[in-house]
Amino acid sequence: MTHDSRTSIFFLISANAVPLVGVLFFGWSLFGVLFFYWLETVVVGILNVPKMYMTKGVDTQMTEGLNKLSESARARAYTAIRTFTIPFFVFHFGMFALVHGIFVFSLYGPADITFGSVITALVTSFVSHGYSFVTNFIGKKEYLTRSINQQMGQPYKRVVILHLAILFGAFPLMVFGSPFVAVLILIVLKTCFDMYLHMREHASSVT
Repeated sequence: MTHDSRTSIFFLISANAVPLVGVLFFGWSLFGVLFFYWLETVVVGILNVPKMYMTKGVDTQMTEGLNKLSESARARAYTAIRTFTIPFFVFHFGMFALVHGIFVFSLYGPADITFGSVITALVTSFVSHGYSFVTNFIGKKEYLTRSINQQMGQPYKRVVILHLAILFGAFPLMVFGSPFVAVLILIVLKTCFDMYLHMREHASSVT
């Protein structure tokens, strides 16, 4: 495992520790933790836009057709694909994030959201995922082998995590009747999911 990979994982774990600190020292509720995770998902979606724009890889089923084109025609084809795919992702992922945000607010909120907690969530998420973006996606040139369609699908895995977080957040709360236990279980599970997805996405970079 390289130094950059260890640092990236350190930022990931540190970002996941922020909700625990919020619960222990700042009175964050289960809603506060889920709101933090929701904002993190939004940040991942935002950072995915420049990633999609930078991708140079081509899906297997597209390779044969694109290889028949001249260099200029191939460049125009890439531009056309980006012109359609990126706005589609912004709309589609934005709708997913909106719906999950509504679920979080309707099931667990409203609660005490402060400006400080929002800034903390945004800064932490941008630092953690931004570092991975710079060191892995750009620094290790993952964009050269990642196709725009492959990259478009990456953030949806976090939507699954958020969906599971909503479900797992309610279950221990009903079983144990303790918000703290529910939050603790949720943080551990979410961190494990994040680690798994990170190692899988950057498999070639962490060896």
